[in-house]
Amino acid sequence: MKVSLRDAPLKSQVALRLDSGDDGINDRLAALGLRDGVVFAVQQKTASGGRVVKAEQSRIAIGAELSRKLQVEVFE
Repeated sequence: MKVSLRDAPLKSQVALRLDSGDDGINDRLAALGLRDGVVFAVQQKTASGGRVVKAEQSRIAIGAELSRKLQVEVFE
């Protein structure tokens, strides 16, 4: 099931599905270790509507606006 990161259930495992449209965002995410197809866990919601994810041993905060734009595949 493909949804925005913001709509992905907490504690779920998801795979990032990047759109090739915005190379600036893709480059920023890649610098954080988040590339197309990488699997990570959705850890928590932030007060502003963003998400904190855990990829390997890193916890990464993603703002509300970006979490609405990013598409992920949720693993059941």
